[in-house]
Amino acid sequence: MRKKNKNVHFPLSSLIASAVCFALLYAISLFALQGSGYFPQPSWQQISLFMSFIIIFSSSKKLFYFIALPILFIYACYAPIGVNFGAPSYQYIASVFATDLQEGKEFFAQIPLLDYGYPLAILGGALLYRRLSQKFHLAFYKNKGLLALIFVNALWGNIPFQPLQESYLAGEKVVEELRLLNRFDVPSEWGESQLDSCSHYDDYILVIGESARKDYHHAYGYPVANTPFLSTAKGTLIDGLTAGGTNTIASLKLMFTKPNKQTWEGNYRLNFIDLIKSAGIKTYWLSNQGYLGQYDTPISAIANKSDEKIFFTRGRFH
Repeated sequence: MRKKNKNVHFPLSSLIASAVCFALLYAISLFALQGSGYFPQPSWQQISLFMSFIIIFSSSKKLFYFIALPILFIYACYAPIGVNFGAPSYQYIASVFATDLQEGKEFFAQIPLLDYGYPLAILGGALLYRRLSQKFHLAFYKNKGLLALIFVNALWGNIPFQPLQESYLAGEKVVEELRLLNRFDVPSEWGESQLDSCSHYDDYILVIGESARKDYHHAYGYPVANTPFLSTAKGTLIDGLTAGGTNTIASLKLMFTKPNKQTWEGNYRLNFIDLIKSAGIKTYWLSNQGYLGQYDTPISAIANKSDEKIFFTRGRFH
């Protein structure tokens, strides 16, 4: 019995047609989204979702001509307006009913002539895609790999991919933040400052510990005497300070800078080391936390702005 040959060979013409079809899908989706006014700069996910819509609705002649094409026709008609005046709104719709012929002519005269090419590109591209895919039997909707990519792309940011997306975005944000912090040209925005008349000391020491709940400290009422120094030392015990974050790094990042109170983002151009130095005070940073160098924590990046810094456990963390 002769075995069936599993090797599939695609003619060069089909490969070229596939490339042209994908280019058409991309162009149609890009122009349609831009023309809607809602997406001036559509993301790749938005473009690929629109491409998927055309691919799936091209699986049937009726679906394409009675659903996909009418929708694309609406996009095409509004595109010259959308790219110039934005998305449709109540004000736009209401003004249509109150506009006479002369005002309509004046309105459309404001649109650059080149932008009237959007309808031709969207509808012409869709019809050409349909013709090529039928002529070369390009059934993209039957490709399991492509369908899997469409599925993942559609659900990206939702269950079950939301944890992966959130983790990726959080990691990307941290790396970008640390990349900026490790640059040497991040200037201070404090300007010049000076100590007031109440400053009588030659040296100022700030001791920073790990974040902890105050109700686990004897000085704040915890029944076990676990804060012998804090409970007896002369000074002011602050009660009522709320940490800026749920962990040490997140909290200190906001406490060591003058943050944006709406977005809860630290402004590293307004950090407390630069503030102290702006008053002419020499700064020293002594740390028992590790320092790895590039892509370290935001706290050690702020510490690096000190005149003198010593990391006792370089390369390790406690």
